[in-house]
Amino acid sequence: FSVTTSSLRAVLRVLFESLIGSSNKSLESKHMSSLEDNEEEIEFDAPENRGVDFDLSPEDEEDDFALDDEEEDEDSDLTKEDLDALALRAGAKTNIGVKVPVNDDEEDRDIFAIAFEGKDSTCAVFNIRSGKLIGKKQLKLAIEEGEELSNIYSAAIKFYYGDQVEIPREVIVEITPEDTDALTEWLRMKSNRKTKIFVPQRGDLKSLVKMCKENAILQLKEIQLQKMKNLGNVSYSVSALQRDLRLKTLPRKIECFDISNLQGTDSVASMVVFEDGKPKKSLYRKFIIKTVEGPDDFSSMREVIERRYTRLKEENQPLPDLIMVDGGKGQLSSAVEILDNLGFNNYNIIGLAKRLEEVFLPNNSDPELIPKTSSGLKLLQQIRDEAHRFAITFHRVRRSKRIIRSELTDIKGIGTETAKLLLEKFGSLESIKQASQKELEEVVGIKKTDILLKYFNQ
Repeated sequence: FSVTTSSLRAVLRVLFESLIGSSNKSLESKHMSSLEDNEEEIEFDAPENRGVDFDLSPEDEEDDFALDDEEEDEDSDLTKEDLDALALRAGAKTNIGVKVPVNDDEEDRDIFAIAFEGKDSTCAVFNIRSGKLIGKKQLKLAIEEGEELSNIYSAAIKFYYGDQVEIPREVIVEITPEDTDALTEWLRMKSNRKTKIFVPQRGDLKSLVKMCKENAILQLKEIQLQKMKNLGNVSYSVSALQRDLRLKTLPRKIECFDISNLQGTDSVASMVVFEDGKPKKSLYRKFIIKTVEGPDDFSSMREVIERRYTRLKEENQPLPDLIMVDGGKGQLSSAVEILDNLGFNNYNIIGLAKRLEEVFLPNNSDPELIPKTSSGLKLLQQIRDEAHRFAITFHRVRRSKRIIRSELTDIKGIGTETAKLLLEKFGSLESIKQASQKELEEVVGIKKTDILLKYFNQ
């Protein structure tokens, strides 16, 4: 702008007063609001901000604020209750000309909220003047991996108020920015008045911060969805996993293994398959551990990996994009040993340790540094949990069958169906032994109860 917005507003105010006089303040106010709407189309040049890049798109802002003719007509009939309800709708379009009341103290303030993941971040800003929500802005930020939220807030505030933007008396944020004192002094120098930066703990302002945060999250999801489209509708979590593990290709097909046993008995393993971030249950596999005695997860993992990928090699099938084992360095080393012995090269494999949710790569004793909020890590946890569920379910089935075969069905007169009924009701052989005569009769009848009691009392 060659002429500042504030100067232009002052010129128009003089013109209004000379043409129609001070008696028609409501008309003037309406036009001033329209001019404030045009402020949303200012495009800022980002200053240097510790590697945080910004993009405030005027086209996006026009979409955010423009209302259809039908919507504008409806606004003239809105009651105060309607406006209050409108103000509470997170992400809703805001007609600046309507000035939605959100607070009773009539203070001027801007509310900032930031959402981020990886190198993507968005900032939503609510503009409140005289206690009324008059508009919002949305900024797209490119940040460094692992950037602290307080630093992002500091950089966003510096950028936002670095150009021709009105600075209110209060700046409301979710957390305290880095260098708050220096920021406050900088804002005071730019506005020639004191500006307070603070974090609300309760009340209307806390609710407005939450609503502002929801706007930022929605915008971040839109950015992620656009990236998914560019990648061919691949889940964002899959692309995030590729980034986190520094893989050359997208891990579109992932196979995960888990071992399950109870004090070394009835050892089984599961393999679950995820394609494009979603479970492919038709490809799930179950394994009964055949060569390992006792609770030896490392040897059990070696057996399962060898059986699975020996078959793939014989059938000339490709390896998955990523192999995953439930466990830490020990389980991972066992799997790598077998894959190397089978002659596989250029495969991707990781281990996910359950206790601290640590991700291990081959030939590295230290876990990978992956943010706990990463969509990639959350996908790994989902896959691991699914493999564990599948293994536990299979183990319970195997154990129940063994109990039926080795204990109950040895009793003359008790068949497989009766044994199943008893286990479904009481859960274990010990519970059946502890059950009363009446409880047993309710399940299997008088005759078979007599058989059971006679056997247990011998």
